[in-house]
Amino acid sequence: MGHLLGFSAPVSSSSFIKQITYYSENNILVVTIQAGNQRCIPYEYHDVPLQTVSGFLKSKSKGKYFNKFIKKKYSECLSFLLKDS
Repeated sequence: MGHLLGFSAPVSSSSFIKQITYYSENNILVVTIQAGNQRCIPYEYHDVPLQTVSGFLKSKSKGKYFNKFIKKKYSECLSFLLKDS
């Protein structure tokens, strides 16, 4: 896969969401979630508009925003764009 334009931001204010990565070239959002035992799993969401990602980044509760506006609205799959951290 070629270079994808976008950004990646670690999330220190959440115990559930650890990193948010967005590839603006094709509207792919990768949300890295704490799965327990120090293991983080990246999940990929397709066709996520920048406005949704912007709201996610600005939200006070990343977990609540994720559950309400992203998890059920966009198709989910394990991501191969990021390595497990």
